[in-house]
Amino acid sequence: MRALISALFVLLLPCVAAAHDGPAYPIIVDRPLGGGAYLFSVWTDPDVGDGTFYLMFDPAPDRPLPAQIDAAVWVEPIDHRLPAVRYAAEPMKPSADGLRMIAIAKFDVQGLWRARFVVGTSKSQEDVVESDVDVTPPGGGPLSMVWYLMPFAIVAFVWLRVVFARRAP
Repeated sequence: MRALISALFVLLLPCVAAAHDGPAYPIIVDRPLGGGAYLFSVWTDPDVGDGTFYLMFDPAPDRPLPAQIDAAVWVEPIDHRLPAVRYAAEPMKPSADGLRMIAIAKFDVQGLWRARFVVGTSKSQEDVVESDVDVTPPGGGPLSMVWYLMPFAIVAFVWLRVVFARRAP
């Protein structure tokens, strides 16, 4: 009986665990902005529904980071079926490395979208940086659940065979 309960636990544990389809990935890395005053990087996880953009501002060598940086993300489908929509970037918790901001954009369908980052300080003009992002559905759906569950099922099957083989006379 104990073996059966253990086997059920091993089989059901992956179903209880929260799915994770991967980390954010970089789309812009160390682009000089603000007249060379700082370096701008963007990492993103663009899922249908809520797409996350992490904006990072690091001081250029031998230059301090500006006191105030304002940033926004404009997103629109590549096919222009919807108008561009602006999402303000909010500061994250302070970092010793530089300024970190986050913007959550809404995507209604999977596909290629254009993201335009508008960044400015009180002392400089706004800089605009564009990049295309491939919006994907969150998670992989039911088929990916079966795919990721397969190694656990194989281990459980082998383990059960060993347990029942030891019990057989």
